[in-house]
Amino acid sequence: DFKPFRDELIEPINAAVAAGIPVITIDSDLAASTRDLYIGTMNAAAGATAANTLKPFLAPAPGTVVILGQAENNWPDGYNRTMAAKNVLDAAGYTVSVLTANWTDSGATDLAAMAEAFANSDPPVVGMMGMFSNAWECAQAAETAGKTGNDVAIVAFDFDPKTVQYMQSGLIKATHAQRQYYMGYMTPYVIYGMNVLGKEKTKQLLSAQMIDQYQFNTGLDVVPADKMDAY
Repeated sequence: DFKPFRDELIEPINAAVAAGIPVITIDSDLAASTRDLYIGTMNAAAGATAANTLKPFLAPAPGTVVILGQAENNWPDGYNRTMAAKNVLDAAGYTVSVLTANWTDSGATDLAAMAEAFANSDPPVVGMMGMFSNAWECAQAAETAGKTGNDVAIVAFDFDPKTVQYMQSGLIKATHAQRQYYMGYMTPYVIYGMNVLGKEKTKQLLSAQMIDQYQFNTGLDVVPADKMDAY
């Protein structure tokens, strides 16, 4: 199984499938490949869900919303999640600024770009969205700019400990938890099933959670800050 982020994995995936080896992509897909199945979050739908989570917390438009996500299509799932969120916020009348998360060995470091957005955006920043596990950086940038949860509304993805801390402090209003454990739990069963029962029979058994012939939806949990302990 693969967790692909870049197109250079298309060739080895296609080669494995051509050799008769079942190939599952997990968490991040490469639909342009011949992979047999993707197991994970439906990313465009997840982005739209996150934007709709944010909207009730926002001051009425006009206002700028900063998305820390993926601005270029060289990572399709990250881009699809980000653009779906942008489309919802555009339609609601907000000015949307998309910043690409710049990953390093220690995570993503985007504080300077977000600080510039706070300083220069017209209309002013009223909301932020972090589309990946580094979403807490949005809250850190707001905190550095002297903003509180009453000044700027922030929603996140994933359940990084720093994201949890900012949910407790009130700077992050909600997060969107992907079911990574479920992705990992399902994958060996599916690979085993494909080897024993065949690909098509295995997909038939999974049909209740398949959104098409190639995508198995593991779901998404919307977790408001005031429900975090219960979650």
